[in-house]
Amino acid sequence: MPYSQSRAPKLARNYSREKRRNSLSNKRQCHSEQWSIANGTHAEYLTKRNRVADEKARLAGRFGREPSDNDVAWSLLNQDMMEYAAQHQWGLFRNAKFGMAEILRKEARFDNALGTYLEVCYLDLNGPNNGGGMNDPQLLKEFPLWDPKNDGMLAPGVLDRIAKTIEKAGTSRSDVETMFQERATKLKEALRLPVSVPKAWGRLRKELF
Repeated sequence: MPYSQSRAPKLARNYSREKRRNSLSNKRQCHSEQWSIANGTHAEYLTKRNRVADEKARLAGRFGREPSDNDVAWSLLNQDMMEYAAQHQWGLFRNAKFGMAEILRKEARFDNALGTYLEVCYLDLNGPNNGGGMNDPQLLKEFPLWDPKNDGMLAPGVLDRIAKTIEKAGTSRSDVETMFQERATKLKEALRLPVSVPKAWGRLRKELF
């Protein structure tokens, strides 16, 4: 059978799948826009949609091809994290980091997903708060940007994802510990976080193993 003929059924199936995906995506987008109008958040919806479209176009020019939805989401999260760090919005910074972990998990990049979830746990144990650019010493003393005593915790949903990711990746306990120590140490040094890495690992280990 000629090569072009042997490829035809597969190409037709791929085209059909892509058409269905695009149709579902358009329906979801339409539903989301209708919901935003009813909810009074249409302006925010349009701003977000336009930002996604602009980033998609920028990445297409950079890659020489149309980027995936995950490519766009990752790039936007990376931009958000830099902005949140500059504004001392550490709670939002943590959420963006979690969003990155979710993308990695969905792409079945389990080692990287696990490492990023572990980073989220270390941030959580340090009690991240949103400072909104606040730099008044008295206010920072009263409302610290990192407050492990009052706000440090481990989110059950993140712990559940870590447990499942460890199972899928087949990661040993010792490798999880090494990964946590390496990732957490970098975060501690970069952000000057108050909780020591050994103390944080002790709390996390009790929840995981």
